[in-house]
Amino acid sequence: MISLILGFGIYGMNAKMLMNDQMPMPLGFGIGVIMSGSMEPELSVDDLIFVVKDKSIELDDVIVYQSKGMLVVHKVVKIDGDQITTRGTANNTEDDPISIKKC
Repeated sequence: MISLILGFGIYGMNAKMLMNDQMPMPLGFGIGVIMSGSMEPELSVDDLIFVVKDKSIELDDVIVYQSKGMLVVHKVVKIDGDQITTRGTANNTEDDPISIKKC
């Protein structure tokens, strides 16, 4: 059991340091903690989230993506081809569009 935990720890450190992947998902899921109030009241600061990879993205889905080395957890408000736009439910403005391939 200790070797399994140690192995995932080493994998996570390498993914973050070498590949700049802020949420490594070795078994298809990841775990994170909400760091801001941008998704209030749905998600609050210090909420624990479990993330699962999904190939489909639809309006109103809450997604996690990486922007400028940080993870963003926001709701999809617009889909235009392979570009999506997100916004935190507590925010007044939309985020810059991102490519679905980067999600």
